[in-house]
Amino acid sequence: MFIESIGVRGYSTVATWRHALPSSHKPKERNKQPLGNRPNFLHPWHVMKGLRRSTTCALKARLPIAATIAVATVLATGGCFLFPNTDPVARVDADPIQGIAPLTVEFDAASSYDPDGTIRRYEWDFGDGHEGAGVRIDHTYAAAGTYEAILTVVDRRGGRATDAVEIAVRGANELPVAAFSAYPSPAYPRQTVRFNAGASYDPDGEIESYAWGYGDGSTGTGESTSHQYSAVGTHTVTLTIRDNDGGERTATATVTIATDIDTSGTVSRHFEWEYGGHEESCDLEISLDLYRYYKSQPRTAFVSRDYDEYVLDPLDDDDLEVITAEIVAGAGGDYHAQLENALFFVQHCVEYVYDPYWYEYPRYPIEMLVDRIGDCEDTAILYTSLVRTLGHGALMVAVDTSGEGVADHMIAWAPVEQSFITAHPDRSFWDYHGNVYAFAETAVEGGYVPLGVDPWGLTPDDIDTIYDVSSVDRAPKAVLLPGR
Repeated sequence: MFIESIGVRGYSTVATWRHALPSSHKPKERNKQPLGNRPNFLHPWHVMKGLRRSTTCALKARLPIAATIAVATVLATGGCFLFPNTDPVARVDADPIQGIAPLTVEFDAASSYDPDGTIRRYEWDFGDGHEGAGVRIDHTYAAAGTYEAILTVVDRRGGRATDAVEIAVRGANELPVAAFSAYPSPAYPRQTVRFNAGASYDPDGEIESYAWGYGDGSTGTGESTSHQYSAVGTHTVTLTIRDNDGGERTATATVTIATDIDTSGTVSRHFEWEYGGHEESCDLEISLDLYRYYKSQPRTAFVSRDYDEYVLDPLDDDDLEVITAEIVAGAGGDYHAQLENALFFVQHCVEYVYDPYWYEYPRYPIEMLVDRIGDCEDTAILYTSLVRTLGHGALMVAVDTSGEGVADHMIAWAPVEQSFITAHPDRSFWDYHGNVYAFAETAVEGGYVPLGVDPWGLTPDDIDTIYDVSSVDRAPKAVLLPGR
């Protein structure tokens, strides 16, 4: 049924429409009167009654406007459309969209909708010669290949829309290949051993998980990881990887933990400086193994860092005893001369290099002796390490040199005896927990600053944090001795 025309004439409208019925339908004899001969004003239900009794017919009648609207409404609900149709919107979801054959995929068209009505049909073309129907449907792809599954939705007025999704079906899964590196090995007890599985790969997919067994009962996860062993011996490390299809592979390697690691590999360093008007020099043989170990250590976040940890690490103690003896040999047995000689060595033999402004990188003493670079934190670490090796405690002190209330520099305090204080009454000495320390500026860009000389003129208010190389101590309770 459809309207051919609607025209306005005076206070009424003239509507022409046609209604078609199946050819098998025959009207009754009593209804053979032509509709066109009926009264000009007809009730809409009479019109519909007459239409329903005709096989095909055309009607022209004068109807009041309100009646015409009523007739149009009736005709619309019976199958004729007075307003344009808005097509539906097709949306397809599928899970999974890739995998190994046979692959069963769940298709879902529930997100589809019709803006001005309802969807009557959901038709699926799975791209492999099979079709289906329904809002939700499962389909199994038997063979490997790439398929385009197409959803077609049809609304009640014949409007159509489509959406598609690509399904990738693979053949039999190829297992991933597991491989990893471990460094260093051999390693000392408590030394951090780093593991990296970056060489692992999956030939037909991707690796989803990495599981580690360190051989001492401990486990870990991730492509890269680390572990510290406490027990001496050989440990078998196992890596198990799993790919996105559930395939697994493992790889193993051994890590040796020992206390008598061969340190025959060394790097030689020659240093020259001045002390007491004399030329000083020394030649150091530094363990490459120790250097590489310290170079591999992570640097903790600045806010949680204890700088004394870089001095107190025990692995370099034996090496530092030999190194310190070489450095202070020219000072003989005079303790204060040894302190000042070591200070001049650090000031002159370590080139001052700033850390990048976005990253603090404190260095261990062995690192500085090999690389011969460092900033104020690094030189304070090296100097207090040398003083500690001489058998005396020393302190690293974070200070505010600008008066802005924020620590911006690191210096050292070395313990001195009364004879040194008496010999240098104009120098800077500090009382800390009952012990007297001399100010030591370790970071000097050219020249020397003697032990006890404070180029900043600091006061107790400028002391931010004190690091004791024998224990962690963050209580700034130092007192500047009167008259210093």
